[in-house]
Amino acid sequence: MVAIGGLLLGAAVGTWHLGEAYLGAWLGWPRPESLKPFFETLARWTGPAEIAALRVEDEVVGYIAAITRATRDDPAVLLGCSPRASVMLLLTSRVLAALRGRAYLIPDDVKQMAAPTLRHRMVLRPEADIEGLTADDIIARALAAVPVPR
Repeated sequence: MVAIGGLLLGAAVGTWHLGEAYLGAWLGWPRPESLKPFFETLARWTGPAEIAALRVEDEVVGYIAAITRATRDDPAVLLGCSPRASVMLLLTSRVLAALRGRAYLIPDDVKQMAAPTLRHRMVLRPEADIEGLTADDIIARALAAVPVPR
């Protein structure tokens, strides 16, 4: 058997989605402190000058990483948000701050962009669906569980 693109391929028997534990180990889920290179790369992004010039404190970067980690640790989630989701949350939050005319990112920007940026980047367990939970509920729980930086 071989794992390709998040699927476990079995000779003639078919394919199966990998469980989060196996997929996480296979993809090498990083620890929050190891996400810094992703964010440094994004900081060098050559997009619009206003967005590239936004100041982002390390505490806010840690806050973003903790939110996505909380989605992976939630028992109702089969497959939580990836490090790429963290990068996209940072980018969308920076765009929101720029649209609001600020030269810096604040945790409120991250909170406002969390649901629209992350809701489609996780898979809930079937039991969660039966209980009526949505991805927005999981994101709200993550936001409530992670301390906001000052």
